[in-house]
Amino acid sequence: MNQILENTILSIFIVINLISFFLFFIDKRKAIKGSERIPEKNFFYLSLAGGWILGIIGIYLFRHKNKKFTFMSKYILAAVPSISLEIFGIIYNYNLYT
Repeated sequence: MNQILENTILSIFIVINLISFFLFFIDKRKAIKGSERIPEKNFFYLSLAGGWILGIIGIYLFRHKNKKFTFMSKYILAAVPSISLEIFGIIYNYNLYT
């Protein structure tokens, strides 16, 4: 049962990261075309949900919003709770299996 839960959480984490990555790609294309953009709050929610890893990679890979200090600081702050939970999960699993 524990393995199923771990695999489900990992799968959700991967999907959220992929969504975050592709939203940065889509928003960059919309910015180039001058069409309606994706609201920044959506990026913050995905960062909070754990999509910050591929989100940050997308920011720098697509050179999108990486020079906007207010966006980057809010994005990183939104990632802090997720990072904390991930660190806790790693420590908990390490202690569980040692």
